[in-house]
Amino acid sequence: MKIFKCLNNKYEIILVFLNILFFMCIQILFFKYFISKEYDHILKDKFNIVKTYILKDEDLKIKYNNYKNYYIKNYKNISEKQLEEREKINLKLIYDYCIKPVIVVLIIIFILYLLPLKSEWENTYYLAILLIATIYIPELILYILVFSKYQYIGNIDIITKIYLALIT
Repeated sequence: MKIFKCLNNKYEIILVFLNILFFMCIQILFFKYFISKEYDHILKDKFNIVKTYILKDEDLKIKYNNYKNYYIKNYKNISEKQLEEREKINLKLIYDYCIKPVIVVLIIIFILYLLPLKSEWENTYYLAILLIATIYIPELILYILVFSKYQYIGNIDIITKIYLALIT
């Protein structure tokens, strides 16, 4: 294991792979439960602004209600099926490109642990594991403080686009 010459024993190598594993898991979960939902939050936030305009314009309100009723009547089932299909495709993507590599890293850690190298577990490794586990807290804080409030599209831009789409 020339590539890990700077590491003194198998537990240090395991810590490196634990860091990789933890990074992969955090990124997968972060994407699945935060980033992939961001588009929905943006649309909901912006649509509340558009809703205010629609409620003030009787003609637009009638057009919107007619369109909404038509859409629900004709496309609700299709929309639900598309959502199911999208979820299946997305889960397969996550499994193929995220979960499989996590499994490979877990296998590497297990094999390293089983290697009959003379190594001792040192108390400093607990600190290393704690640091690995807490290193992603700043990323979460950054997401909460900045990215979740970031303005991806201006109110006027989206109102104009939706209004033009509704009246033409």
